[in-house]
Amino acid sequence: MTDVTLKALAAERQVSVDRLVQQFADAGIRKSADDSVSAQEKQTLLAHLNREAVSGPDKLTLQRKTRSTLNIPGTGGKSKSVQIEVRKKRTFVKRDPQEAERLAAEEQAQREAEEQARREAEEQAKREAQQKAEREAAEQAKREAAEKAKREAAEKDKVSNQQTDDMTKTAQAEKARRENEAAELKRKAEEEARRKLEEEARRVAEEARRMAEENKWTATPEPVEDTSDYHVTTSQHARQAEDENDREVEGGRGRGRNAKAARPAKKGKHAESKADREEARAAVRGGKGGKRKGSSLQQGFQKPAQAVNRDVVIGETITVGELANKMAVKGSQVIKAMMKLGAMATINQVIDQETAQLVAEEMGHKVILRRENELEEAVMSDRDTGAAAEPRAPVVTIMGHVDHGKNLSAGLHSFHESSLWRSGRHYPAHRCLPR
Repeated sequence: MTDVTLKALAAERQVSVDRLVQQFADAGIRKSADDSVSAQEKQTLLAHLNREAVSGPDKLTLQRKTRSTLNIPGTGGKSKSVQIEVRKKRTFVKRDPQEAERLAAEEQAQREAEEQARREAEEQAKREAQQKAEREAAEQAKREAAEKAKREAAEKDKVSNQQTDDMTKTAQAEKARRENEAAELKRKAEEEARRKLEEEARRVAEEARRMAEENKWTATPEPVEDTSDYHVTTSQHARQAEDENDREVEGGRGRGRNAKAARPAKKGKHAESKADREEARAAVRGGKGGKRKGSSLQQGFQKPAQAVNRDVVIGETITVGELANKMAVKGSQVIKAMMKLGAMATINQVIDQETAQLVAEEMGHKVILRRENELEEAVMSDRDTGAAAEPRAPVVTIMGHVDHGKNLSAGLHSFHESSLWRSGRHYPAHRCLPR
């Protein structure tokens, strides 16, 4: 048998060259990809492979890699490609027959236990479903009973309300009937009273007419007074007194004249005098022809038109309402001023110091700015920072509880007591001097 190269043998066995080199190495033969293989070496490799096939590996590991590309959208409409590699590894272990039987028995027992548990779970679920159905049926019966009782109560209430409405309507009708009867009785009584008054008036008129006819020869015609221009509240006795006074004044000029000629003149004079009196009365009471005009001497208060400028103290932050209170104006005016400056704010919004200063100065007020750390800055500004610093000995204070050895420690460290003593027990402050 002729020798063949290792590459030709790999192509014949349909394995890779590296795999064939590894198999020769496992069989104890060192070969490279360009070496030739003899027939004896082939028999050795075949015997080795048969032994491996009979025994078989106790453990076999399989690995697999999967590569894919994922497009991820990025900014600006561009997408980014990401390479993804997934590695999977599975290991198979070969067991002996006894171990396999034991594992199979365990798996069978586990399956039986799982089946038993599943059956018990199904039975438990059935029992729970039955109990739930019974509870739901009981609740449904309770709800139906409650709804039935509610409907019956509603029907009873409806009947009761209807009866109440009927009783109310009956009572209202009875009340209206009684009111109508009372109104009818009242109307009849008024008509009876009016009829009696009319009869009494006719009787009095008849009596007066009869007496006038009997005393006709002594009766003198009296002038008819024209009282149409008198005020309705003017006393009749006062008018009669004024007319009597007018007749006495005009009596001298009217003597010797004909009564028929004098009567119109007296009436005209009387009418003129009454017109004068009515004009005077109207002027006094502010009636027709005598309306009072407003006096030109009357003076009223006029509100000052000039705004008051104030000193407004503004902190680092302030609300719009507080700023309006400090300027003694309405909050709406401050908001309008801010809108003119291009800023929108509410009455409770907090604004900074610069914005508040601009608004206050825009409204004509003097602004005083105040900082929160103004006092600290004033204190720090008073410090003499240009003074020369000189070294001094440190001041050490020993603190502790009673009888814990403070004075002993001071004595051991050779401290010298200072002239300043603390109040209470003598726990002095010492100055540490160099030795």
